[in-house]
Amino acid sequence: MRRSSGHEPARQRFALITQTHFRSVVLTEHGPVFKRDQLLEVPRQETFVVVKPLVVGVCSSDVKEVSGVRPHRKDFGHEIVGTVIHTNMDGPLRAGDRVVYDPHVKLTRNSGFSEFVIASSPAAGLEKAFLKVGESLPVDKLVFLEPMACIVHAFRNLQAQATGMARGLSLGIVGAGNAGTLAALYGKHLGFGVTLMNRSKERLEFLRSARVFSSEEMLPARDAEKNCFDVVMLATSFLSQEIVGFGMNIVRDNGALLLYGGTTAGTTVADASLDDIRRNEKHARIQWEKKDILLIGTHGALRADFVEAHDAVRMHPENFPFERLITLRIALEDLPGLLAGMSRSPDHCAGKAVVDME
Repeated sequence: MRRSSGHEPARQRFALITQTHFRSVVLTEHGPVFKRDQLLEVPRQETFVVVKPLVVGVCSSDVKEVSGVRPHRKDFGHEIVGTVIHTNMDGPLRAGDRVVYDPHVKLTRNSGFSEFVIASSPAAGLEKAFLKVGESLPVDKLVFLEPMACIVHAFRNLQAQATGMARGLSLGIVGAGNAGTLAALYGKHLGFGVTLMNRSKERLEFLRSARVFSSEEMLPARDAEKNCFDVVMLATSFLSQEIVGFGMNIVRDNGALLLYGGTTAGTTVADASLDDIRRNEKHARIQWEKKDILLIGTHGALRADFVEAHDAVRMHPENFPFERLITLRIALEDLPGLLAGMSRSPDHCAGKAVVDME
C-alpha cells in the first residue's frame, strides 16, 4: 500500500472499496442471523474507519448477549484483528494498518462478525478504539489481545490495592476457561506461584495435553485446601454465591480476592455488594469466618493495558502460547449455529473458537 506524501488530496490516501454489500452475522431478537447482503455505507458527516477483519474471536460475552444475560454492554463481535481499508481521518490510522479493537471506547459500529466493520466517532475515539499492532505477531496471538488487556488491567488493580502482592506469592485462579487461562499465563509471567483450578477435569486435561500448563500447575477445585492462597482470582463466567464462598474459603487471612467474572446486582458478602465493587473497580476490606479479606474489583481495560499486553506477548511469545488454545476455526456462515449451541451449554468446549474471515 503506497503511503501519502502529505501533499496529495485526501481521497488518494484511502483504499477504494469495490464491494457495496457484505456478509455479516447480526444479533436479532430471534438470535444470531447470517446475512449475505448487508449494505456497506460509510457515514458522510462523521469521522469513520472501515476495517476488514482477518480473524474474530468468539468470547463468552458474545454468548451472554445471545442468551440475553448481559444487560450493561452490547459489543457483539469485539475480539477483532483486522486491516484498515478506508478512513476519512487525517491520521494516525491509515489504509493498510493492522489493528486490534478496544470495545471499551464508545463509538458507533456494526457487528464485529462481518466482512467489514464500519466504526464512527470523533477522531480521538477512533484512535483509542483501534490499536495499531504491526505484523510482528501472528493473528492467532493478536486475537487474544483484547481479553489479555483485561487480564493486565485486573493485575494492575490487584497490585495497586494490595501492596506487596507480587512475585513469589501464591495465586489461585478459579475457572479454567479462556479468562482464567490467560490470567494464569500472565500471573506466571509476573512471577506469581500459580495454581489454576476448575470444577470439572476436562478443561484442565485439555490445557495439560496442549502443553499450556503442567499437571503441577493445575488442580481440581474440590481438592483445594482451606486458607492456601495469598491471592484468589475468581475468573468463572459468573460469580455465583457458591463460587464466591469457595474463593473466600481458600484465600488466607489478610489475603486478597480479585473479582473478575461476571456479577449481578444483589450478590453480597458481609454486606458488600460484589456487583458494585467489580463494575466500579472499588475495593473493600471485610471480615469473613475470622479472616480479614480484601475484595478488589476489576472491569474492562485501558489503552495502557492493551499496550502492556501487546509488549508482553511480543517480547516473551514463549510465555503466551495462545495458538495452542484455538480448538475450533469456523467460517462466518457457521457462527449462528455455534453460538446457539454455546448458549444452550454454559460449560461449552475447552479452548477458543475463532471465525476466519479470509
